[in-house]
Amino acid sequence: MDVILICSLAVCAVIISKLFEKGNSDMKFLLTISVVVMLSIRAVAEMSGVFDAISELVDKTEFSGEYIKIMFKALGICLVCRISTDCCKDAGESAIASQIELLCRVSLILISLPLYSSVIEIIVTLIGN
Repeated sequence: MDVILICSLAVCAVIISKLFEKGNSDMKFLLTISVVVMLSIRAVAEMSGVFDAISELVDKTEFSGEYIKIMFKALGICLVCRISTDCCKDAGESAIASQIELLCRVSLILISLPLYSSVIEIIVTLIGN
């Protein structure tokens, strides 16, 4: 990933966004959302190599693939939550941002339930013996 190029384009987008600030706030918001979407797509594309490397490491160990799936889902939820709440806050909609955060926290709890049940099974096994 050419970090310098991407960061330069992001800074240019911020400068252009500041120019739209006084006159056309709708255009500013559309520019911001467009840049966020493009940067997010690029980040996800770059992360595929990381996911492949981690999956390869998991295949070499006896670590459960289910736990890795949960970890990746949680990472995805956190990233989507952060990006969407930041966009809402930039648009002045902090109430919507708060509800997105709540929804994402509930989603994280739901996807991590298998981990909790595994821990409880281990505890019961240890106490029972």
